[in-house]
Amino acid sequence: MSTTAFGERALNEIVEDILARGDAAESAGLEVKSELDLTKRGLGIAKAAKFILGAANRDIAVAQQFYGGRAIMVIGVAKDQAPGVAPGVEPHQLGDRLRGYFADAEPPWDLLRIPARDIPGNEILFLIVEPPQPGDPIRVCSKDFQPADSADRKHALVDGGIYVRDKSQTRTANSADIKRLANRAAATTTAEPTIDVSTTRPLLVTDESADDGRERWIEIQEVAYRRTRPAKPRKREVYAPYVPPSDKHRYRPIDDVIADGIDNVNQNWPDALDYFTQGLGGGNSVTIEVSEFIKSPELILTIPDAQAYWYEEATADGIKKALPLLVVPDEDDLVASLIRTTTYFPPAPSAPPELDLEIDYNDDGALILTCTPPSLRPGTPWVSEELAIYIESTTPGPREVDATWTLTGEGLGFVQGTTTLSVHTESPSLQESVANAIEIFAQGLDSDPGDDNPLTAIGE
Repeated sequence: MSTTAFGERALNEIVEDILARGDAAESAGLEVKSELDLTKRGLGIAKAAKFILGAANRDIAVAQQFYGGRAIMVIGVAKDQAPGVAPGVEPHQLGDRLRGYFADAEPPWDLLRIPARDIPGNEILFLIVEPPQPGDPIRVCSKDFQPADSADRKHALVDGGIYVRDKSQTRTANSADIKRLANRAAATTTAEPTIDVSTTRPLLVTDESADDGRERWIEIQEVAYRRTRPAKPRKREVYAPYVPPSDKHRYRPIDDVIADGIDNVNQNWPDALDYFTQGLGGGNSVTIEVSEFIKSPELILTIPDAQAYWYEEATADGIKKALPLLVVPDEDDLVASLIRTTTYFPPAPSAPPELDLEIDYNDDGALILTCTPPSLRPGTPWVSEELAIYIESTTPGPREVDATWTLTGEGLGFVQGTTTLSVHTESPSLQESVANAIEIFAQGLDSDPGDDNPLTAIGE
């Protein structure tokens, strides 16, 4: 047994999430049971034993993404209802019923409870398995269980079986799982190096949507276009980005051209926003510094409420191509000071570099950056490829954010820690940068500012 660092407030937050999302709340760290009989040996005890075994055999780095490494089975809650279960399950009695399924020292677990929401006197139970650690043995089932009902066969247990939990289910281990568990059992943490994880620049801020910028861009183009055309069409009006040959010589009312152009801007706006996202605010890299040599490391950095994109510097020409046109000019003098391109081609997305950094997100929406350099050497910081990293925040944004990291490596075992990353609250948010860029182009600038980077006034 262990003392689990969970208070009633944290347990109630888990219940609220299940009430809102039901089984969709399940993950590698959470299993939901609307009911489960733990008062006697049988199917309920077998399900609990399988969960404990699978949770104890989880990948250490995966486990750290949930509840500080713990796994929780919640009993007595479902979507929109929390009836709980009848009281009467005590930890020592539950331990007696479970013990036969554990081959060696049982995995550390605990049982907590809070009052049920819907039925007075009932309880919501929380079966909590402690985080797996380097050096832990492979948790092997030591008892057969065959459900009486054929519909429950998926819950069978086999003496000598190895079970693991990943994503939202507990399953039989495969060869890769067994190799990982064997490496974990052989790992030690006797010589932990000093490790520092940081980013080269403060994180950027993105707030809500960029719809205001899109509407402003449409307004600017429409005003400029109407100035160049009479109320009634006198020559062809061509809709961007492409019109079939049979339609190219049609005379069209201005309002119709503009309506089609608005559809074009709306359709292509996400591509334009992607260009701004990856290119404004400067590139940012993950840096890792260590005090001892580490071979074949894997560092997983988890940043809550964040997004990341491969960085590619935005340029004036790139913005001109990225902002979708309301209409394609058919004469040189048509909005010439504003729209300086003859057609709209969304900028090709940059191919992610095939290097040692991977971008992903967990079930809670946190950013997961997996860094896999060939090695880490003392005195030589490792610096990743450049990213644009944004924190999702309303104004005013936070000045810093706490991130967690885990590191494994050949002969190292498992090391974990936290790092505080600063947030660039003085720079414009992504949406402000988009708005600034649009206003600059609205002024009809025909030449770049006298700077190596013409977007200094926009994104910095």
